Amino acid sequence: MFNYLILTTTCPRCDIESEMEAEFRFGLMDLTRYRIGDQIQWDGLGTRKPLKHPDGGNYTDEAYVVCPSCKRDFWLDVSVKKGIIVSATINKAKKPYISGE
Repeated sequence: MFNYLILTTTCPRCDIESEMEAEFRFGLMDLTRYRIGDQIQWDGLGTRKPLKHPDGGNYTDEAYVVCPSCKRDFWLDVSVKKGIIVSATINKAKKPYISGE
């Protein structure tokens, strides 16, 4: 299971800005669709990561994106502060799965 982060960003592979859907695996994983500024749901029945609510509601993890324009992938680092998704930045160091060919 996972959740989605819906955001407008520029694909680092094709340089096209558009609304994209990033899959992430933290919080209560129940296919919820979030946006920057939304509060993450940590409690409830089901799979969650981490198992306990993080201290102060602060957490950082990765999200996976496939660009709707070029169909190539990239990674984001998503930051949660006090339970709120505050940012998603492109992780240029993490290797994509889909080749650039």
